[in-house]
Amino acid sequence: MAQTKKLTCDCGKTLAEQRVSIDGISVKAMVCPACHFTTLTKEQAGEFRTNSA
Repeated sequence: MAQTKKLTCDCGKTLAEQRVSIDGISVKAMVCPACHFTTLTKEQAGEFRTNSA
């Protein structure tokens, strides 16, 4: 079984996956619970591109 990687924000908190709206498109993204920094994993970016087309 593959290990999951934890992404850490510059503020020190661990990013958590949640559904957000980016440019009006609802996608899963990695979001910091403290400062709300948002980023996409490779898989999430693929989902975003598919939904935006």
